[in-house]
Amino acid sequence: MAEQVIRWVTPVAPGRLQDPHFKRVLAEMDTEPGGNAYVPFARLPMVHFASLTVFDRELLLVFESNIDEPLPEYVRRLVAVGRRGLDLIYHGTPNYPPPGAGNAEVERFFRELKAGTNLYHIGHPDRTVQEIKGDVELRRSIAHALETEPELQKMLRERSPAAIVREIRRRTKSPPIWFWQRRRPWNRAWEGASPDPPTPLDAIGWERDTWSWPKWFGRFVTLVGIAWLIAISLVVLLNPLISPRVLILLETVAVFVLIRGGSSYAPIARSIVLALFFAGLVGMPFLFKVVVDLLPRLWGLAAGILVVPGLMLLTLLYMLWQLMVSDPRPVPPDVMRRVPQLLEEEDLYEKNSHYNHVAGLSELKSRFRRLRAIRSRLGMELLNLFYRTEFVKGRLVTIPSIHFAQWSIVNNRYLLFVTNYDGPADSYLDDFFNALAFGVAFIWQDTEIFPTSIEPRRLKLWVREGQTLASVRYRAPVYDGLTVTAINNNLYIRKRLLRGRGEASARRWLRRFATTPEKPGLVAQLTKWTKELVDVRD
Repeated sequence: MAEQVIRWVTPVAPGRLQDPHFKRVLAEMDTEPGGNAYVPFARLPMVHFASLTVFDRELLLVFESNIDEPLPEYVRRLVAVGRRGLDLIYHGTPNYPPPGAGNAEVERFFRELKAGTNLYHIGHPDRTVQEIKGDVELRRSIAHALETEPELQKMLRERSPAAIVREIRRRTKSPPIWFWQRRRPWNRAWEGASPDPPTPLDAIGWERDTWSWPKWFGRFVTLVGIAWLIAISLVVLLNPLISPRVLILLETVAVFVLIRGGSSYAPIARSIVLALFFAGLVGMPFLFKVVVDLLPRLWGLAAGILVVPGLMLLTLLYMLWQLMVSDPRPVPPDVMRRVPQLLEEEDLYEKNSHYNHVAGLSELKSRFRRLRAIRSRLGMELLNLFYRTEFVKGRLVTIPSIHFAQWSIVNNRYLLFVTNYDGPADSYLDDFFNALAFGVAFIWQDTEIFPTSIEPRRLKLWVREGQTLASVRYRAPVYDGLTVTAINNNLYIRKRLLRGRGEASARRWLRRFATTPEKPGLVAQLTKWTKELVDVRD
């Protein structure tokens, strides 16, 4: 089951913020989020991260979860293990069942809440908690064997990288698989804390793993379909002014620039292939004379198709114009006075943990608020199609530290942003604003306190002006000390162990353990080949 991000936003009952019992429950949960007496998240094996954030000014409670099970199953397990805490937290919330109600009514309450997001990012998509744990233990076992077993150490000195990989593959009984198949390592000893010493290689088992490419393919087809309709409509509308061939060439260049601009670390060859593939899709209909003859009659349909993209383009141009001509919104004096206190709170928040969390609720501008909500929602949905198709290998553009992030419109009035990431807040914000300043402006331009600036220092002050620290934060134990980069590195080790072939692949695989033998020179390679040819033994 692919990972998913959900959030439940509910009003806080009047007077609850002043209720010491309510605050005490949240404080006790945050002290021991995995094993508290109210909602013990550690008993929910499908949960990667979870948080509860109270927005005092707006009187809203946000319950965020990152899970790898279907929502109904998660709700059922959540109510079963956390009914006591849920009753205490949601007491007085409109439509929440009374204390004597059955679990089924509480499950119905959560299922009927809006849980989806308009835009999200997952740094390690399509991985369950158990799969991440299995990859960690597989890496530990292989690294331990390479460091301690004399036979493998001798092979590191004398044999080729491919021979070493074949030996480890033999010991782990790694099953040969085709490119469409997936297997994951597992051993029952991994269900709790990591075993010490690590599991022997011959004790590792392999289980069939799920494959979620149909969802990715569906997003890809949808994205290409939308782009195809826009491109065809432009050809129809501009046919009297520009030759279809010239326009298709310009659209191909635009697709290439979009892919490269959004994912500059992607191979250039792939960007060229995708752009040419798109050019073929757009140009194919115009090979038929009947289509060319119909162009004058399709003008109205083409104009209708371009209404929404045209509005998105106009809002983008308006945003750029505002950034150029507007002075940045001044930082309120009370915010400047509170910055030292905010930084101190962040330090306490981050203490003894490399993992962090940010939540922000920004109010949309009151003028034309409903139109702004529609614009923001459509813009984020279009971005989501692109992001969830292109950024599926860990990074969000160039940012490698985000586990989960989500944006959504709440009650047609607020823009909610929640993220879980590695490292301190200051370095994360630097990465975020250096890589995504224009994207931040595009998403938040309709909110009240956005500073109308893309200068990173000013944006960091804006974040601290509007952020709210979570009352409860939980992460699955497997994430202790585990960064997004490490998770994806472990996945690479598993995949290359199952599928890798040849010396180059083996060398890259061993490099992940920082034990790669130096590549032998040409003379050494010729000598080794000659010895093998005549079967010479030292």
